[in-house]
Amino acid sequence: MTITAPGYYRLTNNIVSSALTGNIITIQQHNVTIDFNSFFIVGPTNTANTVVGVSANEFGNITIKNGTIAFCQVGIQFDGNGSATTANVNQSVENMRFSKCWSRGILFPNKSPGSAVTNCLFSQIGGTTANGNSSLAIFGPSSDPTILVRDNIINGVTGPSSSPTFSFGIAYGFEVRNTIANANTGIFGGKYQNNLTSGCATPFTSGTDAGGNN
Repeated sequence: MTITAPGYYRLTNNIVSSALTGNIITIQQHNVTIDFNSFFIVGPTNTANTVVGVSANEFGNITIKNGTIAFCQVGIQFDGNGSATTANVNQSVENMRFSKCWSRGILFPNKSPGSAVTNCLFSQIGGTTANGNSSLAIFGPSSDPTILVRDNIINGVTGPSSSPTFSFGIAYGFEVRNTIANANTGIFGGKYQNNLTSGCATPFTSGTDAGGNN
């Protein structure tokens, strides 16, 4: 499915894809809201798949909310050109659930000013050798770690067998009031405040500890 016009889109059924590559939903326009309406999109259970659930490249003001993404290499990816004038801005992911995403739950490869990930649930992220050397629930850009990551629950991030300790709850962002369990590293980089971790060998590392973390 490709979205080429701005507007509000609301799912009325589940979307199940058997393709091993590509995007299930591709957004090619600014000012788009996708309301999953409690439905889900699901990729193939083959862990060698490189499917992205929802993808946008150099488009902004996009909101994804109220549903579930499972069995994808990456759940949602917002990319851009990384420049100071990038159109990859003001992205919002809210009230989403991510499960069985083999590499990343949400991925921002490049800067995305004004963007936020809030009130999402993540479980069973990573755990395959097919998709790189690390697994992360939420991965922001190290060059500009200013994406707001707030009030999310992450439980279970497993590194690939080639790098089993390379599993992270959140990397690079403004990380506030998140709960992270059962990842090797809870939070890596960025600036973090009032987060809780459990079952993380390294709860917090790198970045700036703004206090209240446990």
